[in-house]
Amino acid sequence: DRLVLSTVVLAAASTCRFTMGKGARNKEPRVLVIYGSESGTTRRNITRIVAKWEEQGATFKSTVMKGNEAMQKYVTLDGIAKEYDVVLVTTCSYGAGEPPANITMLFEELMNNADTLGCEPLKGMQHAVLGLGSSFYETFQNCPRMHDKFLEECGSRRLAMRGELDDNHPELLKQGDQPECKRWADDVFAALQNLPSADTPPVCTWDKPQGRITDSMSPYSTIPNSKSDRLFPYVFCAYAGAMALAYAMGNHMEVLPPWMMWV
Repeated sequence: DRLVLSTVVLAAASTCRFTMGKGARNKEPRVLVIYGSESGTTRRNITRIVAKWEEQGATFKSTVMKGNEAMQKYVTLDGIAKEYDVVLVTTCSYGAGEPPANITMLFEELMNNADTLGCEPLKGMQHAVLGLGSSFYETFQNCPRMHDKFLEECGSRRLAMRGELDDNHPELLKQGDQPECKRWADDVFAALQNLPSADTPPVCTWDKPQGRITDSMSPYSTIPNSKSDRLFPYVFCAYAGAMALAYAMGNHMEVLPPWMMWV
């Protein structure tokens, strides 16, 4: 009986030691690197950072993919937590402050779980966020800040202070060449090389270095979409024939008859 019991205990310990996610790690932490990008700048930047980590002798393994791709593959946040110890998110804000199209599925999953009391599907995981954008826009860093906030509310521990890069840099430096980018990459690399327990207090709160989130992400004028529970912004204007409307790539427009605006 003692032999059988010892065998069961050893087997259980062995299983725990090689289980990924939820705080149980191999010697090499599994890191999921997720990006959201409209123009490709965010993807190129994080790809360079990961490549540099590998050159520096990273003892962790990184998998890079788009946010939507991650959700299609793992379906839920629990699915991600079962496979990885750390999730790194890099994204920008797009349009009126919403996430880029290729990370919306992750953003919505985080937001929905963060809104559910007592729901912590990422408990035992750790994260860091790198934001790109331009301070020329009012919604600068909206999306990265919200990702950072929601990740924590879903149970993850912040292993490094969020990096915030600015395309409107006063010295005209490219985002990938800015000191803040190097600071973030170095801080995250150091943490991953000697990953602390997920029970360790976070290095800072989500509102560091800044916590401003512009309201234009959601309570501006909205109309419901009949096919889902999502809301979409609208602008009501009278077209006088001579007025010129400018269109930029990525813009979306729906033209409604006036009576529809008052239903």
